[in-house]
Amino acid sequence: DFTAIKLQSLFENPGESYTLTGGSLVTAQNGSVVAFNLTQTDLDAVKNDLNLCSRRANCYLSATTVLVTDMAGNAFSAIADGPPGFIVQSLVDDKVAPQLVLFDLDVNTGTLLLSWSEPVRSSSLRSSAITFLTAVNSTTGVTLTGGLTSAANGLVLNVTLSAVDLQALKSSAAAANKSFAFLTLAAAAATDMAFVALPSVAIPAARALAVNRFVNDVVPPRITSFHVNMDRDRLEVTFSEPIRTAPFDVKRFSLKPNCSAPASATRRLTGGTLVGNPSNGVTSVSIQLSAADIIALKQDVDFATHINNSYLQVDASTVQDQSAVFMLAVPCLRPALHTPDATSLRLQNYSINMQTGWFNLTFSDVVIVTSLDATAFQFQHAKQSATGRTFRLTGRTNFTLSMNGYTVAVLLNNLDLFALKSIAGLATNENNTYLTMRAEAVDGPGSQDVVAITDGNGLKVSQFIVDTSVPAFRAAVLDLDAGSLNITFSDTVSGSSVNASGVTLANRANLALATAQITLRGGRVEQSVDGRTVSIVLLADDLNRLTRLQALGTARADTFISF
Repeated sequence: DFTAIKLQSLFENPGESYTLTGGSLVTAQNGSVVAFNLTQTDLDAVKNDLNLCSRRANCYLSATTVLVTDMAGNAFSAIADGPPGFIVQSLVDDKVAPQLVLFDLDVNTGTLLLSWSEPVRSSSLRSSAITFLTAVNSTTGVTLTGGLTSAANGLVLNVTLSAVDLQALKSSAAAANKSFAFLTLAAAAATDMAFVALPSVAIPAARALAVNRFVNDVVPPRITSFHVNMDRDRLEVTFSEPIRTAPFDVKRFSLKPNCSAPASATRRLTGGTLVGNPSNGVTSVSIQLSAADIIALKQDVDFATHINNSYLQVDASTVQDQSAVFMLAVPCLRPALHTPDATSLRLQNYSINMQTGWFNLTFSDVVIVTSLDATAFQFQHAKQSATGRTFRLTGRTNFTLSMNGYTVAVLLNNLDLFALKSIAGLATNENNTYLTMRAEAVDGPGSQDVVAITDGNGLKVSQFIVDTSVPAFRAAVLDLDAGSLNITFSDTVSGSSVNASGVTLANRANLALATAQITLRGGRVEQSVDGRTVSIVLLADDLNRLTRLQALGTARADTFISF
């Protein structure tokens, strides 16, 4: 009866002892020597106790009378617990190295169970010796960097994966399903319980061990934090675990000024791209906002300007983890960080159309068009101004914001356009068109001033469109009381180019049929402030000649002009 045998660490009052639960005879015949094999359970139990039969000095035996009977049927003389005790005569050390026979992986809880061929010391396990592969002979994998191993020695070691290792594992296909989970062991990953400990057998990639029991990750991913970075025009989102970046629908993300904001006050993103085109398995993404969203957000001075008006809302099923578990909806989440737009607003380039009067300015960031102050802009003939060759806008302008949010299109009024055209050597071509600008010219997001362009650093025009239109005659007014002739054109004309002696007045539209006409002999030329009307103050001689002609200049019907 094998159960009559008790192994103990000392001949009396042992600190450690173990009573066998069974065994199998090796000796087939009756005799004075009986050989038997311990059960695997008993052998493992004894091996697992460092203070029991690990060496000859701590290996004693006691046995009850039911152990055996002699050939006459007499009972065995018990070996009692006490001096002198019965010490083992021969102890053969364990010479067989431990092997990992199977492993279980629970991705949901981050638990790894390692089952060995014999008891091993938990303290001997080297996490860095464990690598997960997605297939036998795979050249890439996830090697553990840490983790918490159960304190108990034994056949099965329970390893709680570190957060870093679990995330790394979830990032790989090895955590996706059972078909892709394999394990390798470096040499001496653990040791057995022998007095002279034996290192475990290595498991190379060519013989990678397939997972025995696999528990999928069923916990939905969640957003742990996000950063609204208005300086870089990005939304940076961090998740609780690795996610799949394809598909990833940015249009299911929305920003809102507060958690109670109605749908009408919520800005659903119209687009955007993932910075760096990340592959599956990342735990954070950076969304580069679309131009339309950047403009809408930055032009709204009450939205996304600080941490308290930059809340996030995300639709359900927008993002899924590596196990294809979809994220739940995020009704409202406050940002962990908000970075305001702190990059200085700069004028990058500008163009001017001297024919239409459109003056377009393109900036480095979104501008607040209502803040534009036209009087802060000055045209000059070179980087450094010179007396008589500059013109500052008067502010009498019509302006609109172009569709891209970065360009302000300013329509110069007729007075400013004429004044600009009237200055010799200024704004006649791209080589004499420069611009300076005060800091209050226009504001960017957060009401920041634009960087001034000072005199001496004038910015040259990037596109100059010459006025090629020919001024057309629009109307003429003859005032005999005032002695003047006012001629209005469709565009600005040069007053100095007007030749009064080239003007003829007749009583018929066709000069060949006219019965009365005079050609002016001169006159003083004046010009309207918008440059489109020329006023000729008639000479006394011309006025006298005109008044003496009764068939000319008495009404509109008999007054025609030619030049």
